[in-house]
Order: sequence, then structure tokens, then C-alpha cells
Amino acid sequence: MDWDADLITLICDYAGSRLARHAHLPLQSGSDAVLRRMHRRYRPWHYAEKVSALLHAVGPDLTLGADVMVGFPGETDREFEETCQLIRDLPFGYLHLFPFSPRPGTRGWAMHAESPVPAATVEERMGCLGSLAEQKVRSHRSRSLGRSIDSITLNTSASLEAQGRTAALSENFLPVEIEGKIPANRLVSLLVTDLSPDATLLASLSHLIV
Repeated sequence: MDWDADLITLICDYAGSRLARHAHLPLQSGSDAVLRRMHRRYRPWHYAEKVSALLHAVGPDLTLGADVMVGFPGETDREFEETCQLIRDLPFGYLHLFPFSPRPGTRGWAMHAESPVPAATVEERMGCLGSLAEQKVRSHRSRSLGRSIDSITLNTSASLEAQGRTAALSENFLPVEIEGKIPANRLVSLLVTDLSPDATLLASLSHLIV
């Protein structure tokens, strides 16, 4: 909810130049009831409205990320499905998934003692969301195929360098592997040619920007 009107105007004005077209909005859950039990200040519809405003400001190349918690105390099958449906409806570029972990002395610890979600159920739900996240990643990154993107080269691992490739990060926060060896911290224009099995963008160098 820190993405207020002023900040959205700022990214609208500078996205793709001085600001990356990337926003990470912690979600935690797509269920109203679960968010209330978490004492979160937002609801699923607030979240969706914020995403809509960011997409309007930045455009469809916005890379949207989120944290999602699985197995918060009392999470029912219906509540979990509400989370899945919200994720299906929104154009996420990646998700950070993690299971609920009770911490002694917290309200969540007491709630977990009263209504824990079985470990096997949490594992199954993590698997379901993992598959959904993979679909979202590949769908979002496929938009870049055949297009030119600006990126910055990174420090490349020895194993990738041995393959004659350079690691990079696109200006909208997507991992890239470039054909050829280029020093780190160079701004480059690339042509995306393919996706690797793990959905990393594969690209050839068009020209150096800096």
C-alpha cells in the first residue's frame, strides 16, 4: 500500500529510463479472511486495484513480483483457492513462495497451536502454487521473444563464462544470458532469441549503450 499516487506518477514518468519497470508488492494471501487473520491493512480488491494502477502507469512490460505465504493457521481449501484465483487473474512475473513458520511468542504461534494446517497439506499447496508460478514466469517472459531490450551486464559465473555467455539483467528485472563475453556493468541493447528451460531470456548483442 506504499504505492501511493505520487509514487505511481513517478514510475509513470521515468519507467524504462531512470526507473526499472519492476514492482514487488507483497501479497501473502489472496483470501480476504486470511488477510484479516493476519491483521493486514489491505484486501484482495485493494491489491488488484493497485496492480491495475501500476499497469496503467507502466504498461504490460511491468514485471510484477509478490511474496505468497502458504498454510497460515486455519487456511481452508476454499481460502487457498481464493489465493490461486487472484494469482491467475493478475499478470505476475514471478512469485516468492514460502510456508507459514510459527514463531514463539507471536499471535501466529497461538493461532497455529489452535488450528494448524497439516504439513502434508502445506506441501501439496506449495506444489500447486509452484506450478502456477512457473506458468506465470514463462508467460511473462515469453512476451520478450523477438524484441529488443535494454539490459545491464552482471558478474558472470565461471560455468556460464565457459559456455561463452554473459549474465545480464533486463531493465524490467528479467534474467538474461547473452551470446559472447562482455564485461560487467555495461549497458547493452539486446535482441531476445529464445527462452532457456528455466525461462531465462537468451539474447544476442545488438550494440553497447555504455
